[in-house]
Amino acid sequence: MTRSLRGVRPDKQGTANVNHLSPCAADSLVIFGITGDLAKKMTFQALYQLELAGELNVPIIGVAEEDWSVDHLRSSVLAALKSGDEVVDKGIFDRLAKRFRYVQGDFNNPATYQALAKDLQRSSHSLYYLEIPPGLFAPVVASLDEADLLQGARVMIEKRHFGFNGG
Repeated sequence: MTRSLRGVRPDKQGTANVNHLSPCAADSLVIFGITGDLAKKMTFQALYQLELAGELNVPIIGVAEEDWSVDHLRSSVLAALKSGDEVVDKGIFDRLAKRFRYVQGDFNNPATYQALAKDLQRSSHSLYYLEIPPGLFAPVVASLDEADLLQGARVMIEKRHFGFNGG
């Protein structure tokens, strides 16, 4: 199945010119692997800083295999923030915590993407952030496509050497 990319305009030779992609603001942030070390060490702090600066205005949907509730996720975020050097402002954290939602499921199971699609019904420009092992990038993106979740979306990956101190 071939899909056209919205915002891509052919140049005079008829080839797609991606320099003319019209950027759209994301209306949701979906983080695959939100229960992992990278999220605890870096992502939660970055999200807190964005909330502190007033720059975060979208729901954050975490996707992972762990059987967590959204309250467990929020507690994990708070614990990770408190383990750092910065003092956590309760009001800022409460605003951030309200943004979190959680989808539990196996990345290889279509039901996970069906649950995600249900959660994203009001979103049309999701940003998918993949904080997962590189070997899962292609299967996750293919599953997002199969669930028709890539239209109007962007995918961002975090490539690290899992199992090594990739620093």
